[in-house]
Parts: sequence; C-alpha cells; structure tokens
Amino acid sequence: MNNRRRMASYQACALLLALSACAISCSNLFGNYANPVDPNSSSYQGHESVAATSLYLNSSSLSLFVGGTSQLTASLIPTNATDKVVWSSSDSGVASVSSSGKVTGLAEGTATITAKISSKLYSTCSVRVYDYTTLNAGTLYYNTIYSSSQWFKVAVVKGQTYSVYWEDKVGSNYTAYVSICVYADANATTALWDGYYHATKGKPTKTFIAQSTTAYICVEPYLSGYGSYRLRVY
Repeated sequence: MNNRRRMASYQACALLLALSACAISCSNLFGNYANPVDPNSSSYQGHESVAATSLYLNSSSLSLFVGGTSQLTASLIPTNATDKVVWSSSDSGVASVSSSGKVTGLAEGTATITAKISSKLYSTCSVRVYDYTTLNAGTLYYNTIYSSSQWFKVAVVKGQTYSVYWEDKVGSNYTAYVSICVYADANATTALWDGYYHATKGKPTKTFIAQSTTAYICVEPYLSGYGSYRLRVY
C-alpha cells in the first residue's frame, strides 16, 4: 500500500513538473497574455525602431502676412523611419510653429523654422512676415505704388456692405494703373470679388459684403510699374 502511495506521489510530482515546463514554453512562444505588451511600444517583441538618414521640408522659404498660416511638412528617409520630428522657431514673436508644422505669422520680421531629429539631422525654412497697412473706413488715401503689390486691411462690420473707390491714371490726373481685389482672410485665399478689377472709366466703385471684422485689399500695378492713385473704403 505504501509503495502504491509513493508511486502515486511520484507520478503527481512528475505531472506538475511537466505542466510547469509546458507553461514556460508556451509563455516564451506566445507571450505573456496575462500581462500583454502594447504592440506599439518599444518593448514589444518584434517591434524595431528605424532611424532616419535624411530629413526634408516641403519648402525652404515662406512669405506670410500677419495672421496668415502655412503648413510645413517634414519627409523622412527611409519612409518607414520612426524618429520623432521636433519643430521650433528662432523668433516665436514673429512666426510660431505647431507640433505638426503649421506656421503662423504674428509680427513683421523674419524667423527660421527648424524641423529637427538630432543635432546632426535637421532642416530649416526661412519665413518672412509682412504686415498689412491699415486703412480707416471712410478716409481717402493718396498712395504711390512701385513694381510690387500693396496690401491693406480695414476694420469692418461682419455682414455689412462696403464700397471700394479708387482713382488711377485712367481718366484722371493720377499716374499709376492699378487693379484691385478684396479678400476675406489674411492668407488671401477667399476673394470677395470674382477677380481683380481695374479702372475703365476713370473712377470705379465696387462693393463687397464683409465676412468678418477685417477685410483685406490687394492693389496691383499693371501697364506701368510706378505711379500714384487714390483709394477709399466706405
């Protein structure tokens, strides 16, 4: 009887040892399912970090107006690189940049936006921010234009209709030929007119409906690149 009991005890111990070995083997093979590891974490078996060898930006220079924005995009080589790109601005008072690369013009001046992985791997973009010249509604302005466009902003009441009046060389004593368009946003992407208009009968007037509390006006020279004109928003 004692022999049978000892034999049964030996068999039970052997079974426990076999089950323990099987459990360890399955844990190594399939992972610890009682305490699973996030497959996106670096400690996950089979997850490998891929180092970038090159970093490029979609633009090396930008021109913005105060309040305007532009999206920079960083491209890594190889394309499956897992490095994190850190964005920064050399002058956050002139131009700020978000963690996703969105640049916002804040004040007139220049700044450098940097997308960086390490001290040896980075790329930069030069940003020039311009400010609009402020016009007061109802005031008649005498301006001189050269070869480049002029940009203005005027405080308005949303939903109200305003008129833009200007005089240039056509049918008057002023010396510039200019064309004008009005925009709803600082990026000049939403035009309130269906294009640029220039004088055909001397003293044109055209209206727009304000979409926000600020309207943006672009004056461009044509035919000749220098001269004088008058402008009023009312």
